Amino acid sequence: MAFPRNWTNLRVGLEGEALDTARYHALGNAVTPPVAEWIANRIRTYLAQEDSFAAERESEVAAATA
Repeated sequence: MAFPRNWTNLRVGLEGEALDTARYHALGNAVTPPVAEWIANRIRTYLAQEDSFAAERESEVAAATA
């Protein structure tokens, strides 16, 4: 699942079923690094497009008022 090796080795003093439950909880609340990277790249692309659209609109406004 793209987690680092031994990522769920918890050091909380639990054993057996309680340790497994804590591991499942940790995995259930996690986002894998490749998914986080994909989301970040999509946000970066969106923001770059917004910046270029804003610059284009500013140019159009400047040309219309000149």
